Amino acid sequence: MSNGITLKVLGDYGPFSREGKSIGYRVDVGGSSYLVDCGSPLFNQIGGHGLKDIKGLVITHCHADHIRWFTDLALFHMYAPDVPHKLTLLTSEVINDELKHSSGPALGNSLSACRKKVVDFA
Repeated sequence: MSNGITLKVLGDYGPFSREGKSIGYRVDVGGSSYLVDCGSPLFNQIGGHGLKDIKGLVITHCHADHIRWFTDLALFHMYAPDVPHKLTLLTSEVINDELKHSSGPALGNSLSACRKKVVDFA
């Protein structure tokens, strides 16, 4: 375990980039990992197992190139059965309200309680 700080650029492509090529950084501090913005294709770059290690998310502002994968990340943390912790969101009240407005329908209308069960078919 490192006691230093490591920054990995996941995407730094700007607002006029192709879909999925946007802003995002992973910051590792000691044994904890955090994301700063989530505009980059997180599942392709970090993968589901890597996303389980993320402790928190900092959203700087709500431009699409900074929050493109926010809803998917929130849904992942809602439904992944083996994520050991809640994802901490660090942002301002204004940004939090904007995230609720933009992601609320998807998060509020996702799987009902009876559909959260995984059923294996032969």
